[in-house]
Amino acid sequence: MKNIQAIFYLATMIGGVLSVASCNNENETITASKQVPLEIQTGSVQTTRSIIEGSTLPEECQYGIFAMYGKEREVIDGGMNVCVNYSKGVSTLNKSVYLPTNVDVPVYAYYPYNANYSNIEYLLEMPVDVTTQTDYLYGYSADNDFKLTYVKDTQPKATIYFKHAMARVTMRIKKATDNENTYKFPYINLLNVDKSAYLNILDGGTILDPTGTANLTAKPSDYVLENSDNEIVADFLVIPGNTEGKKVLLNMSDDISSFENGLSAAVPVTNWQAGQQYTYTVTIKKGNLEVSQAEITQWKNNEQGGLNVGDGNYAIAEAIDLGLSVKWASWNMGASSPEGYGDYYIWGDPTGEMTSAKFTNNPPSNISGTKYDIAKAKWQGQWRLPTRSEFLELINKCIWSWTTIGTIKGYQVTAENGNNPLAELNKRIFKSANRFVVNVVYILK
Repeated sequence: MKNIQAIFYLATMIGGVLSVASCNNENETITASKQVPLEIQTGSVQTTRSIIEGSTLPEECQYGIFAMYGKEREVIDGGMNVCVNYSKGVSTLNKSVYLPTNVDVPVYAYYPYNANYSNIEYLLEMPVDVTTQTDYLYGYSADNDFKLTYVKDTQPKATIYFKHAMARVTMRIKKATDNENTYKFPYINLLNVDKSAYLNILDGGTILDPTGTANLTAKPSDYVLENSDNEIVADFLVIPGNTEGKKVLLNMSDDISSFENGLSAAVPVTNWQAGQQYTYTVTIKKGNLEVSQAEITQWKNNEQGGLNVGDGNYAIAEAIDLGLSVKWASWNMGASSPEGYGDYYIWGDPTGEMTSAKFTNNPPSNISGTKYDIAKAKWQGQWRLPTRSEFLELINKCIWSWTTIGTIKGYQVTAENGNNPLAELNKRIFKSANRFVVNVVYILK
């Protein structure tokens, strides 16, 4: 969703007391946007070497979404390839995506994010390349039965379920019980697999036009076989498809420069399918190498469910009990951590879209909990902006210490009970209409 730039007006800063003033021009009234922002929550998805196995996305990753018009192959305004950031279990959209009135909107998603996907054609033909060993995912807004569903302005929350676009091949390598030799294979190679293809996300992840061949190399941490209890495990991500006629080979070597070294054997013909794991048991016998037929299992967490993304592009803070009449947020609106500065907001603009050049209206001096309250609009629930008396309570009943967290300067606010959110004041102070513009926004519960 849209990255909001806004201004928060403070009338005075006298003796550390903060009081909030409104703009001039009492004859005009505020006009707030009626548009409803899209909300996204995703299913939990699986780490990447690339291979994703766990219940969450890789830390500090990004995925992309497209918001569409019903069954038409057309993207709604602002819904083209929106980047979603994932960090510490929280997903946030880079910009606002507002839903058109009374229109069914399906949402499609993919991982990892690519800023170059500038049109809908990438939903029909998203490039995949096996040489990167990327665990490509695709997804869509769905119900609990994984059927495509729609959002609209009256029901703006979409749940995205991701699926693996690739197949997973696992080689479990052991030596026969009567084989007394010791083997060291630091390089496990899968030869002659499809190199690249296109993924049709709109058509349920269909693989199109596989081309070229590639040789893949895994470097297992345990690569010594001294007895029959030892095992080497190598994982590969491959483009789904039937391997008939492709002469896919397994090669085990102690020299990465040549696949002719070591031991090799043909991999049984298999119809690799997306989201499935194919485990081959490899046995080193005296004088030959045996590769079993694949044991086929569903990839762990192939269908995901459960991760809250939150409303708008806002990560919602923790409500901190300072022993006061209300609880205070652990970080500023627009931030995603206590040391984050957050954003500027026009006083009385619940959309966060207004700028000083456009805003000429005069909201009330007390907007806490009203239709003009951006905290109530964006964080919802019991969150709202504080009143003047609640500001004074925070100032007078807590200890304020100027401190630094990392490279960020701010006030550490400590109550008698020892709890403290970091009250940010980032020195970006401007003179505007005889008022100071300070990047300080407190939200309470």
